[in-house]
Amino acid sequence: MRQIAQTDELAELLFHVKQGAGLLPERLDDRAELAVRALTRWQAGIGEALTVPQRAGLSLPMLREGAADWIALQRPERFERLFGLEGVTGDGVEQAGLGSTWLGDGALPALLEAFVFAVLAGGPHLFRVVRQQAPLFDRLLEALQEEAGGQPFASIRWNRAGDRVLRPLLRALDHLTLYGSNETLANIEGELAGMDDPSPRLIAFGHRSSLLWVDGPAVADASEGEMTALGEAIARDLAAWDQRGCMAPHTLWLVDGSQTDLSRLLHATSAAMEPLSLRWPAGAVSRETVEQSFLLGEQAAFAGQLIEGAEFRIMTGVEARARRGPGGRTLRMAAVSRDEAERWLRDEPTSTIGWFGAPPLVDRSVRCVAAGEMQATGIDRLHDGARRLAPMLRG
Repeated sequence: MRQIAQTDELAELLFHVKQGAGLLPERLDDRAELAVRALTRWQAGIGEALTVPQRAGLSLPMLREGAADWIALQRPERFERLFGLEGVTGDGVEQAGLGSTWLGDGALPALLEAFVFAVLAGGPHLFRVVRQQAPLFDRLLEALQEEAGGQPFASIRWNRAGDRVLRPLLRALDHLTLYGSNETLANIEGELAGMDDPSPRLIAFGHRSSLLWVDGPAVADASEGEMTALGEAIARDLAAWDQRGCMAPHTLWLVDGSQTDLSRLLHATSAAMEPLSLRWPAGAVSRETVEQSFLLGEQAAFAGQLIEGAEFRIMTGVEARARRGPGGRTLRMAAVSRDEAERWLRDEPTSTIGWFGAPPLVDRSVRCVAAGEMQATGIDRLHDGARRLAPMLRG
C-alpha cells in the first residue's frame, strides 16, 4: 500500500499506473481471462506468509477455502452473462479512463470483485482499502503484475494530514466506485458537487443488510433430516467470512411460524455451527464486537433462548428487525407474521435474502438465493439493481 500525502506524490503515482495500463488486453474477453489468472495465482500463494491472514482478521482455513470457492465461480459463462447485463460484448475494446475504488471493511469477495471489475474496465486504477485488508490486496496486485507484465493498479491510503490530495485526486479521476455508509456517500457527493471542474462519474453502493427468510409451514412439515440440512445451510451463511459484508445475515425470520418451530431452528443451526467452527475457525474479533454480542446474548437469555459456542451466539427474544447486528457470528431469530416481514423489508435497504420454503416477493435490486448460498456470488450478480461495468467504460 502506498501512502500519499502530497500532490507531487500523487502525480508520480498517476504517471506510473497510466503507463502500466497500456499492458492490459484490448478485448473484454481477454481481460476477463487475465483477471481470473491473476486471482488463481494469488489464491495459490495464500498461506505462504502466515502473518498475512492473521493481519487480515481471517483464519487461514476460511481464507483458503472461501477464496478458492469464490474464484471457482468466475467461469466464462458468468462473464458472458455479465456482459449481457451490462450491454457490452466480449469482443468489445472499450476502455475506461483513470478510475478508483474505495472499499470499507467488508467481506473479502467484495474486494476481489472490485479487482475484477477494474481489470475488465481496462484502464489505470487506484484502490483505497482498509489497513487490515491491505496485505492481501497488495499480494493480489503482485499476482496481476506477474500475469500482465506490468502494474496498471496501485493500492493507496491517506490520512487526515494528507486530505489535501483528495480534491486533486477527484479532479484526475474519470470514474469513482464507492462503498460506504450513507454519511460517507453524502460527504463525497458534497465534494463532487462543489467542484468547478468536470467531476468523475460516481458509482455508489451504500450499506445494506441481509437476512434469512424461512417459511413457517415448510418448517412445520420438515423431517428431522430436512431440519438438519436447513441448520447446516443457515450455519454456512452465518459463518462464511465471519459475518462481514452486506451479504452476511444477522437476522432470521420464521415467517408465519410457531415458537416451537423457531426453537427447532435454533437448535438445528446451533448443532451445525459446532463442527463448522472446526472447519472454519473464526478470525480476530474486535473488543467492541465481543462486548455487543455478549450484551445481546444477556438480553436473549432473559427474554428468550440463547445457545452459544466458542465462536457463535444464536438467540431469540431480541430485536427482530433486519438491521445489522454486532457481528462475531451472532444471529437473531424471530417468528414474525408475513405482514410484518413485508412491511419491514420495504423500510430497510436489503442486499441479499437467503430463503427456505416459499421465497419472498421483492424488487429486482434484492438478491434472493436458497439458504446456504448467500455468500456464493458470481461476477454476474446484480449490484443493487444497477449496472456497474458500463458506467466505468469510456463513451
